[in-house]
This record gives sequence, C-alpha cells and structure tokens, in this order.
Amino acid sequence: MGNQLLAIVPLLGLSIAGVLLMIRKKRRAIPSDWGAISEKVELLPPPPPPPPAAPHPLTGLTFVIKDIFDVEGHVAGFGCPAWKASHAPATQTAPCVRELVEAGAQLVGKTHMDEMAYSIFGENKALGTPVNPVCPDHVPGGSSSGSAVAISADLADFALGTDTAGSIRIPAAFCGVLGYRPSHAAISAAGCVPMAPSLDTVGVFAADPAVLRHVGHILLRQPFTPPRRPLSLYLADDLFDLCSIPRRHVTEAVLSAAEHLFGPIVKYVQVGQDLLLRKVPAIQHFLNLLPPPAAPQGNSSTTDSSSSSSSSGRRAAEEGKRALQALAEAMKLLQRHEFRTAHLAWVQQVQPKLQADVQVRVQAAVDADPEELAIHAAQAQLVREQLRAAITDLCKGDGLIALPVTPDFPPKLRAKPQVLDEFRAAAMLLVAPGSMSGCPQVTVPIGRMECSPSGLPLAVGVMARHGADRFLLDSVTHFAPAVQDAYKAVLPKLSKSQAATSSPAPAAPVLSQAEAAKEKGNKAYKQKKYQEAVDHYTVAIRHDSKNATYYSNRAMAYLNLHNFEQVEADCTAALSLDKKNVKAMLRRGTAREMLGFYPEAFEDFSQALVLEPTNKTALEAVTRMRESGIA
Repeated sequence: MGNQLLAIVPLLGLSIAGVLLMIRKKRRAIPSDWGAISEKVELLPPPPPPPPAAPHPLTGLTFVIKDIFDVEGHVAGFGCPAWKASHAPATQTAPCVRELVEAGAQLVGKTHMDEMAYSIFGENKALGTPVNPVCPDHVPGGSSSGSAVAISADLADFALGTDTAGSIRIPAAFCGVLGYRPSHAAISAAGCVPMAPSLDTVGVFAADPAVLRHVGHILLRQPFTPPRRPLSLYLADDLFDLCSIPRRHVTEAVLSAAEHLFGPIVKYVQVGQDLLLRKVPAIQHFLNLLPPPAAPQGNSSTTDSSSSSSSSGRRAAEEGKRALQALAEAMKLLQRHEFRTAHLAWVQQVQPKLQADVQVRVQAAVDADPEELAIHAAQAQLVREQLRAAITDLCKGDGLIALPVTPDFPPKLRAKPQVLDEFRAAAMLLVAPGSMSGCPQVTVPIGRMECSPSGLPLAVGVMARHGADRFLLDSVTHFAPAVQDAYKAVLPKLSKSQAATSSPAPAAPVLSQAEAAKEKGNKAYKQKKYQEAVDHYTVAIRHDSKNATYYSNRAMAYLNLHNFEQVEADCTAALSLDKKNVKAMLRRGTAREMLGFYPEAFEDFSQALVLEPTNKTALEAVTRMRESGIA
C-alpha cells in the first residue's frame, strides 16, 4: 500500500502542476486585438490630389472610434447589447468622424466601451473587457476603454473617445497613452449618443504627441496661431495631496521638465481653497448637500482648544477637500439630470439588464425627483460658469495647471465593489475641475513606477483655460517627451528613496520619525529643493501636529515657492502653538504683505520687534512700510 501511495504522489503533483499551468496559460491568453475592437468598420479616405497639390493632412494614418459614434449603415452600440438591438443603423456618419476621413485618415474599426458610458473602469461583463497592454491584470479604465487599449497596443495611430467625467483622461492614464479632452463644445458631438450633453466632449487618444496635436488642430478648426511659450505652470497642490501614488514620482518629473523647457515658471494653487471657496460662491449650494464635517475630538477643554487652534492649516485643507467633494456632487447631479432627460423613456421601455455598478447609477437617475434634479442642475451651471471664469483668470497670460488624473494605480480586474466605489469617489474629486469648468486637459504619460510590482503607469494632467486648446496641444507636444525624460533621470533617486523608506527598521517613536523628517526637510531646503522640503515637513507634521517649528519651517519653504496663502496658514498654526515664535511672525508678515494685507503684516512685524527689539528684518519691514505710507 505504501509503495502505491509513493507512486501516486508524484503523479498527483504532476497533475496539479499541469492544471495550474493550464489555468495560467488560459488567464494570459490575449486576443490579437487585445479585446479592444467591437466591430471592424472601414471608411477609406478620398484619393490624394494630383501633384503639385499637397496630400491630405492625415494621409497614412489609421484610427478607431468608440462605439458611441454614428457610422452610416451601422448601429452605435453604446456598450450595451439591449441598446444595439433596439436601435436602427445610422443614416449618416458623425461629422467629427467624416472630417477625419476627408482629411486623409482611414477608419479601421469601432471599440468597446462601458455600458451606457456610465463607468470609469472599462469592465464590460456583457461584451468583454479590453485587455490593458501596460498591466493586463488591471482594468483598462473607461468608459472609452477600447480606444485607449487600441492605441496602447499599437492597433491604430489615434482613436476617438468621449469624456464626460473622466472617460478619456482616466483610461489614457491607465493604459499609458496621451488623452485629450477638449474645451466643452470645441469639437462637434453631433452623431454621438449623448450621455450628459453639457459635460460631454469628443476627444482623442494617441501615443505620439505630434499626432495628437495634428488631429486635434484639424478637429478644432481654429485659426492658426504661432506656438506660444507657457508663462506659468500651477501645480494643484491640494489635488496631489489626495493621491495614494507617491507624490514625488510625479511632481519631481513635472518640476524638472517645466524648468528645463520653460524656466522657473512653476507656482502652486489650492484648487479647493483658492478657486472654489474664494471665487465660486455657487458651490455653497452643494456644500449644503454634504454630510456635516466630523466634530474635533479631545478629552479636555485645554486639549480641544489647543488642537483647534494648532490645526488651522489642516482645517483649511479639510475645507478645501469638502469644496472639491461639493464640486464632485454638482457634477454627479448634473450628469444624472441630463442622463435622465436623454434616456429615461428608453430605460423604462426596454428595462435593460445592466451590470451591477452601472445599474445602480442608471436606477438612481430613473428614480430621482425631476424637479429637485432640475434645481441642482441649474445651480451646477452657475458653478460651471464661475469656475470657468476663475480658471481663466488664473491662467491668463498663457498659464497651465498640472494636476493628478487618478488617485491611485489602476485597480485589479474583478476587484471588490467596495474597492471600486472608493476609487471612483476619490477619482471624481480629481476629474471634476476639468469636467465642470469645461476647460481642456491632456493626460500625459510619465513612465512606469519601477518599484511597484507590475511597473504600473504614472501620468499627469495638464489643463489650460477654456478655448486655449491649440496652446495646450502645442505645449504638450514639447512637455510630454520632456517629462518622460525627466522621470527617467529622477527615477534612480526616487527608487532608492522608496527602497530606503520601505526597508525594515526597528520601530521608532513617532516623535523621532517627525524629527527625522524635519532634518530631511532642512537638508532639502539648503539644497534649494523647496517642494521636496515641503513634502518632508508635511511628513513631520503628520507625525507630530503640535510642533510649531514644523509649521514654521514648512512656511519657510512655501515662501520660496511663492505660495503665500499657505505660508499664512502655516505661520498661524505655528503661532497658535508658540505665541513668541518670531520666525513665524516674520514669515507671516512677509506673506501678508505680498497678499496686500498691509495692516495685518505691519502688526506681525511690530509684534516681532516687541519680542526682539534688535531684529533687523522686523525693523527694516516696519520702517519700509511706514515710509511708503501703507502701514
């Protein structure tokens, strides 16, 4: 009997190994089109004109389109079998598709998408999920999933998609390609199944920034203007703080590329505080719809008072985040209202069976009170107008904004619903500024985070004011390769830093971790790496939020970055902890003077003189303000 068992065991082991190998091979089987193509459709360009006339501008290029666009003789499937079965073939081709063909490009197919364009992940259980060529075990992003995959897999030179709430920007980031969401209404959406018309845009994917620019210029049909050099690049500080992706992997590459190409043009902006709370009064309607913020915790009145006063910087960050949540709420309700208006009759008549996450959102639109939705939608349009004006003012004089596209790397395929819901909620905070303002934005791939298990893709968004599409595309043509080269240059240092951070070490008390972060901040500051210094001081504050020096030091770094609002907030926090912190007084006085708050600045400098009567900086500031008559 024992010999029989010994004989069976190796066979059993071989059988298990064989089964595991078969499963692995089956899982890795990838179709030749990466699951991107929903239908092979061909539209040939017109014959080239005879010499000496120039050839058509897009001659030799191929493209695919999301299955949301009309092509004569074909049904736009909208990612939904029930939709395709209940609609007749189109009688004419969408103008944007026709324009590209007439310009010399060849249409070679339609691409898969999320059901009814109502998801950002690209998983379609009814028609199949396109395979992400960059990381096959992760979602490709949606709803323009197939278009992003087709470009990432080199199936075409460019692709058309649509973006309502991130449906081009997110899959472009996940699949490592360029994705252009234009200014709202800059490219005709005629012949495209609507999702939410006041948010819908027709955009482009490409791997080559020159192709993206060329195709974008043709679709925009705007008069030629010479390329212009960006004069400012605002880093959306608070949006990067919301991301789980290591911030420095993106920001260091962006800062390096911007300085190399354009010089010292980088500034900082808090989208929540500087734009929404200060310049978009209509956001209050949606702030009122949010649950009230959690009350501060504490065991005694002294602790409560100290905690409240010492966290003004943190409080400002929380208020800014709530403003972003309110903006996302405005976008959600506007989208729901317009989706309901466009598709309620069809949904009620056909009652389609949709996958669970899409079904929840469609049902919420069907069940919503139309009168309440109309009120919210009207307020959302006010938010839209005010936010667009605020961004136009910020970016006047050829400015750009750099912002994150997604809060984290692409989720795994078949992730738990709770994981996807949390990711979606976080992503909406990042895509809402672009969607609600209607401003143009390009997703720019940076590279792969080599220290992550699969070498997952990194990307950054670049935004311009509404209508500045040509300027944006021209700028990205140079910025995209520069930021990729910059990332390759900084990657060894970042990987080393990541490895050092993640290497096992003896447990240390929280205070020593804070001090270590402060020392790193001091070192970075001495090397004039001010943003790196800010990052280290922020880590110190997270470990010990009751140390005035950490806030004051971070204010010192922010001062060199010309982020005067944050300087004032950090110095106020420092002074609430240490009322005799002269350095914080001087830094806050400087920031207030730069912001035009002259009486408050004079008061700070004067108080510093009371504490240190021989302080040269304070004495010079008080004298200067008195002589200029602004004190």
